[in-house]
Amino acid sequence: MGHLKEEGGGGNFLSTILELTGTHNIEGTWKSSVTLPCVYRPSQDFVQQTVIWTLDRDQSPATVFRRDSSGNHILLSQYRGRVSMPNSTPGDVSLEIEKLEVTDSGHYTCKVTWRTQNKNQIPCKGQFRLTSLSLCLSVAVTKPIIRPGNLGFTVPKGARTSLTCSANGSPPITYRWFKGEPGGNAVRVSSHAILMFDSLRTSDTGKYYCEAENRARSQVIRQSDAVQLTVRGKCPKLLHVVRHEVIRNKIPASITPVVWEDSVCWGAQQSTFASLLETLPSCPSISSS
Repeated sequence: MGHLKEEGGGGNFLSTILELTGTHNIEGTWKSSVTLPCVYRPSQDFVQQTVIWTLDRDQSPATVFRRDSSGNHILLSQYRGRVSMPNSTPGDVSLEIEKLEVTDSGHYTCKVTWRTQNKNQIPCKGQFRLTSLSLCLSVAVTKPIIRPGNLGFTVPKGARTSLTCSANGSPPITYRWFKGEPGGNAVRVSSHAILMFDSLRTSDTGKYYCEAENRARSQVIRQSDAVQLTVRGKCPKLLHVVRHEVIRNKIPASITPVVWEDSVCWGAQQSTFASLLETLPSCPSISSS
């Protein structure tokens, strides 16, 4: 609730400012509702004529909502079906916005005009202005997804790879990585969006998941599904060439598969050969067709 201060006027007109104390920054959450407050103390000597809510974005004010003797009017199409002035208490002309969109952020102004209804007083009119009311919309973080590096989730031992945790929402978003499964005895392994492995070891095999967190009115934490990272035996340094006709016209020449123990390493070696092992000897030897 504010108090009224006469700013000075001329003739039969009086201009009055509604002064409020405290912060006027309002936080909203995407797809939720928010109430923009505008309250004045009504007087029996005056009757409310109009209420106008405007949005000032990029120094271009536009009327969002207007109430006058003919009813309520929503003048910006993007707000239709989402804004109202639900409070019937005299003097409370607060605006409610539902299903908030990111484009609703900006500076809002409430303006109330009135006229005297006491015939014994000098006819006058005035207006309340509520400036510096800012709506800042925050979007709660979404469920994160995990993306593997170029080698996928099955990677040769000693290779370099990464797992990336990605979520949408209002910044800042913080990330945490865990080895294990949600709800189990998971171990925290990183506090960054990208979990790096410079030289994979067999012990790196296991389940991994991540968490994303931001603040949208309150703390919001979302958890990803767990993924399986598998580290296989090393790829051989030399490729084994046996009977080209085995894979002719079946595998592009630019992609060289190498079978090694229980691992298939695609494109891990640079070679002009495009061949496939017919057998899996424990100690492979180089052969030619």
